[in-house]
Amino acid sequence: MPKLRGFTLFLIFLCLGMVAHAEKRTKDLVTVTCSCDDATGKAYAKALSAALASSPQYQEVGLQEGMDMDAIRINIVSLPISPGNDTERPKSALSIVCLHQGVLMHQFIETCDRIPIEECAKQLVADLASWDSSAA
Repeated sequence: MPKLRGFTLFLIFLCLGMVAHAEKRTKDLVTVTCSCDDATGKAYAKALSAALASSPQYQEVGLQEGMDMDAIRINIVSLPISPGNDTERPKSALSIVCLHQGVLMHQFIETCDRIPIEECAKQLVADLASWDSSAA
């Protein structure tokens, strides 16, 4: 009977250790910089930060901390391309560059208006894992 109790305690501690290890899984760090002079670009950067905050895989950190911790870097440059009018919303061209360990992961140009900004940002977060070969 004492051997059975000892084995049971061993299994309990083993399971608790596995659960604790699973809970400590670290997120991949991401920094976001935005050279955005227009409202659409600023809204995109804000939506990207919100998407990263709700991501189970990524965590946004400040630029200096990200450089110290070797984070994925997302650099956004935004330029207005259409001021909009009564029938059309303002549009911006966004150049988005993703780097990891100083190596280009992905670069693309996107045009966004103020309506689908959140969806554009969520898609970028979803695509990060496929661009980063070191992400697990």
